[in-house]
Amino acid sequence: MNTVNEKGDNSFFKSQKFKQALSKKGWIIAGCILLFFVICNPSLEDFRSYLHLGSARYYEGTGRDINFLIGSIYSQNTYGAKKKYLGVLKNFIDISSNPNANRGSSDSDTTKKADTAISKMADTNDTYQKSLKLKKLLACTAESAKGDFLSYMKFNYPDYKIYGEPVVREQDDCVYEIQFTTRKQEDYAEKEVVIAQISYDYDYSHYYFKTIRGVLY
Repeated sequence: MNTVNEKGDNSFFKSQKFKQALSKKGWIIAGCILLFFVICNPSLEDFRSYLHLGSARYYEGTGRDINFLIGSIYSQNTYGAKKKYLGVLKNFIDISSNPNANRGSSDSDTTKKADTAISKMADTNDTYQKSLKLKKLLACTAESAKGDFLSYMKFNYPDYKIYGEPVVREQDDCVYEIQFTTRKQEDYAEKEVVIAQISYDYDYSHYYFKTIRGVLY
């Protein structure tokens, strides 16, 4: 009886029905595994959470490139360097050819460009300051103020005659007070003592004339 049962059992495992059942069960298991992978395919929000980007809807250069259903390929653009990630089972694997190469090169280039720009700005500012000092040395003198005063009077008040030598005094930094005696040539009125002021703008390229005492018509 035992021998017959063993043969019967062996024949069942070798039967076509058993093979069909086993094949069907295998397909079900495989289907369940695939379904599990699909369910665990990381979403874009999962990727953003992985990168600690918060919940904003849009990040330039960052997102899903390919969706395989059971997994996805994501990319991240950081400072001009692009990195690739394989997303599977709610996890991410960096698959960039050299994750640090592009980033390092980009950061290095950015730093060099920033240093160059700062250096140029410093050189430009230094040159400007030196030029400003030279202009101030040339403009801010009693002789320069007197010359600008005489030029202004000759151009704007040609009918006025200046008697004697104008007296120039420095009133403030690059501000000069000029006292002079004058009157219109065709008038017979008495001579008048007038006090004017000559000052300069921020880069000492222009001067300003202002009457402090007296009137010029």
